[in-house]
Amino acid sequence: MIDRNLVQSIVIEVIRALEKEQEAETASSLPKLLIIGDASWISEDTLKKLKQNWEVSYSREPKAKECESADHIFFFNASQDFIVKGALGIADTQDTILLSHLLLVGKKVTISPEEGLAGYLNQNLGQSNRYIKQLKKYVEKLVEFGAEIEAIEEFAKKQPGLSEAYSKTNSSGHSLAGIKSAATLDTSSQRITEHASTSTNSGIEKKKLLTQRDVQDCQATEIIVCKSTIITPSARDAAKELGKSIVVTE
Repeated sequence: MIDRNLVQSIVIEVIRALEKEQEAETASSLPKLLIIGDASWISEDTLKKLKQNWEVSYSREPKAKECESADHIFFFNASQDFIVKGALGIADTQDTILLSHLLLVGKKVTISPEEGLAGYLNQNLGQSNRYIKQLKKYVEKLVEFGAEIEAIEEFAKKQPGLSEAYSKTNSSGHSLAGIKSAATLDTSSQRITEHASTSTNSGIEKKKLLTQRDVQDCQATEIIVCKSTIITPSARDAAKELGKSIVVTE
């Protein structure tokens, strides 16, 4: 006589093994993000969002090979000294030498100012504080050089390759999440809208196993799978948490 409990436990183990294998394959295909700085200050929620789209690594003193293999470099909690020197092309510390090299070779770089400095940069003081106005000009210069200026929480919300536009702080009081021209803002917004409008669950319906990561990565709110597809418990939980529905077709 067949032991149902034994069969069920075997099936569960097989599903778990397949899920881990697929997640490992997915992780290896993700673009590599190197975060430079003290990552202990990054919230667990932000790290979770980052790891959905990136293969994340951390370093306070990165080696050349780490930077070469990374697709994107993120300077976390950048100091005023780092930003000003980077804007002026001064390379006299390990971090500023690295930034200079990355900008010279055209590497994708994002800089997140330390919290206190970001607070001043986000203030709308008009002409009343010339010092802060000058700091904002340094930030603008870094963007002209090819860097992006953005808080890591905002960066984590984006998918790789969808570089969202940045609003430029001016007398109208727009937020300094980063700085780019209005023309770039329009172009980037259009690109993001086009991507969103064409996002489907293309390819998922052919999968033999639907995992939690598949549900998280799918842009559609309705995930269509074949009758033969194995849906893992974690995939169902993720769909419920994200407000998505899983539809099984013949």
